[in-house]
Amino acid sequence: KPVDPERLAASYRRVDRTVVPPEEAAGRIAEAVAAASLRRVAQERLIVRDGGRIFFVRMRDIELIQSEGNYVRLTVGNSTYFHREPISRLAGHLPQDCFCQISRSVVINLGCVVSLQARGKASYLIRLRGGQKVTSTRAFRDNLAAVLR
Repeated sequence: KPVDPERLAASYRRVDRTVVPPEEAAGRIAEAVAAASLRRVAQERLIVRDGGRIFFVRMRDIELIQSEGNYVRLTVGNSTYFHREPISRLAGHLPQDCFCQISRSVVINLGCVVSLQARGKASYLIRLRGGQKVTSTRAFRDNLAAVLR
């Protein structure tokens, strides 16, 4: 193809202005990671939409999180909310000192556990403050074992 030297030079100047030197790129990445960490720490509430209303649910008030497809059911006291987020993503944003994933579809608030009853070698029947009963699975026994130490 014939190349127009003026257009090629203009394209080169545009690229040259937009390419970030590696040292500067590393600094920008570090700043973005630090900002994301601060947002995660600051996220103490979860915004839940229900119809036309919006609720602000404090993370530490959530007793039980159960997966329901692309949604999670949040049990907060006597109330239940549905939140559109997979449990795998939500579990990554929860305070690790407060919550424990006990199965593929259940996360519990450790402060709401009333009792544990062994069910075989690797699972427990867990009773929560609100009366709910959930069972841990073998695949997540290390999560619960770390908490019980």
